Amino acid sequence: MIELVAIGLATILVAALTVPAGFGLSTMLTPLVLLLMGPHEAVAVIAIVHGAHNAGKFAALKEHVDFSAFKRYGIWLVIGSILGALLQNQFPQDPLLAIIGVFLVI
Repeated sequence: MIELVAIGLATILVAALTVPAGFGLSTMLTPLVLLLMGPHEAVAVIAIVHGAHNAGKFAALKEHVDFSAFKRYGIWLVIGSILGALLQNQFPQDPLLAIIGVFLVI
């Protein structure tokens, strides 16, 4: 239980730190979540947190959203995220962990 509370507080702190930069939530939060669960579950948890974070940013900044860019790239981002979610269940845990590590380093 203590670990979940710590991750929850870390999530709030990390989200607050990444709003001005516009990126970094997954980079900072993924290693913390990986301490508690395997890569498959961690990817799902990070996706939920990322979605909620983006919804909050959208609600706060919707008058500044460039909807032409959203129309141009949004559908491809949705398709890519669905494909990624389907494919991540096809990989064993160890290679998935290595792939996540490489992307976090890059």
